[in-house]
Amino acid sequence: MSIQIIPVKIQKDIVPNDNLVDLV
Repeated sequence: MSIQIIPVKIQKDIVPNDNLVDLV
């Protein structure tokens, strides 16, 4: 799970979107 949280956090920083949170 940590592996998925890391890439998501990076993408969220670049493009903060609710869609990214939904994917998680």
